[in-house]
Amino acid sequence: MGRGRVLIVDDDASVRRALARLLRAWGYEVEALPDATAYLHHSRVAPPACLVLDISMPADLGGVTLFNRLAGTAHALPAVFITGHGDDEIRRDTLGAADVIYKPFDEQLLVAAIERALARSQAG
Repeated sequence: MGRGRVLIVDDDASVRRALARLLRAWGYEVEALPDATAYLHHSRVAPPACLVLDISMPADLGGVTLFNRLAGTAHALPAVFITGHGDDEIRRDTLGAADVIYKPFDEQLLVAAIERALARSQAG
């Protein structure tokens, strides 16, 4: 196994492809899913693993709603949120996440956030 498993949940196909390509280049095992429903139907993933969630997914559950719904379940994983909008409400809504990254972001910032999430995943 590489550095860990990252599951990307984003409704934008071009974002999923770009993030998957980037994270594979950094040595992560990556799976990209189009929406929260796809993740909810996904089989449980063993640690170390984390989610990279888009906060806004208009056609489906948003990232924050998904994260909160998963808390305490077998599908719960540490999460890194990505968003194009930053405000106090988003910071409040994403409490408990490993990190919130604002677009456009530097790839090293994203990788550092994923490493923190994977460390949480491994710690249990």
